[in-house]
Amino acid sequence: MGLVNRADYYRRKFIDRDWLYQEYVVNKKPIKRIASQCRCHLVTIHRYIKKYNFPSRYNEMQANGMWGLKKEKNPMWKGGRRKHNGYINIRVDGHPYAGATGYVPEHRLVMEKHIGRYLLPTELVHHKNGVRDDNHIENLELFSSSNHLKKHHESFVENERLKVENKKLLLLLGVIMMTKSMDKGDLRLAS
Repeated sequence: MGLVNRADYYRRKFIDRDWLYQEYVVNKKPIKRIASQCRCHLVTIHRYIKKYNFPSRYNEMQANGMWGLKKEKNPMWKGGRRKHNGYINIRVDGHPYAGATGYVPEHRLVMEKHIGRYLLPTELVHHKNGVRDDNHIENLELFSSSNHLKKHHESFVENERLKVENKKLLLLLGVIMMTKSMDKGDLRLAS
């Protein structure tokens, strides 16, 4: 016997009908996870499921009447809250500024409730502490687009000023020594 081809070694796992049946039907693993275990594409797993005539979960959902169920009737419903890019979004039907899927960022809803009106698209809500999912009213500030940019620019300028002051202080104390590329931020500890 010669060396086993690596692709053939992994292919054996998912070609085996019993193994695929155990993973897909009994353990109810997602096709994506099975594909990553086999190091193959999702379409390949779909083809084997079809080839072996395993019951499709899509058909199962249709048979149970779960396909197309909305909100609370769907077993996958999580209460209309989801997180995207660190922000919490809430499902609000009929909100004039909801996205295509009906979700509105929670920090905007908190600010709208606080001031008693809908926010305009040009108004931005700023998180004072920088934590995107901390939506307490004490942590939120309302800005126009231009004022919000000014706020971030002022913070950036202040941070740069503090960095320069810290470098000067460390040089005076002899903690660091100046190098030719100090302007690029290359500082070395003094020996």
